[in-house]
Amino acid sequence: SQQQEESTPTPTPSFDPKQIKIVNGNVVRQVPNAETKILVNKDDHKSTGITGFAKVIVSPDNLRFCFEAWPPAPAPALYISDIEGSEVTKIGENYKNCTWSSDGAKLAYINSAAQDKPANIFVYDIVSGKEKNVTLAKQTETVKKAYGIIGLSADSTKLLCNYTILNTVTTEEEKTEGTCEVDWKTLAITEEEI
Repeated sequence: SQQQEESTPTPTPSFDPKQIKIVNGNVVRQVPNAETKILVNKDDHKSTGITGFAKVIVSPDNLRFCFEAWPPAPAPALYISDIEGSEVTKIGENYKNCTWSSDGAKLAYINSAAQDKPANIFVYDIVSGKEKNVTLAKQTETVKKAYGIIGLSADSTKLLCNYTILNTVTTEEEKTEGTCEVDWKTLAITEEEI
């Protein structure tokens, strides 16, 4: 009787969001014991300059990732892509700090204004492709704020943020900083001075 040799197939490594990273300015997927695959090549995006991309974050549903080119890139910008890197969409220039909603349906970021310039929080809806400046109504002629993103609330229903009032000609006792929250569903923002 002849014994049949059974070939054991190599198991496909399971997806881990940590496998998606920046290497030499490119967005890659590094799977253990496999070849590193370039998902988004910096050379295909000349506006990133020689440094390429600086940050990548996979969405909670593992379907997409956002990635950013930062200065000294000639045109710093924020992009999203499907998880294979095949459908790249440029969200806009001078955006940074991309933060996903817990369902992966929305993406928040700030316009990376120069220091001492107003900065707003924007939310991009993945399905509609529409962007909303959620902090614009809080900016007035007399009060200009620079917003920052902290992260998600413990229950993931809100985006936690903070702000600094830039144009205060006030006494030392007056508050120039605060915290804020953006409701992911309604995109309403609430602020609290600290």
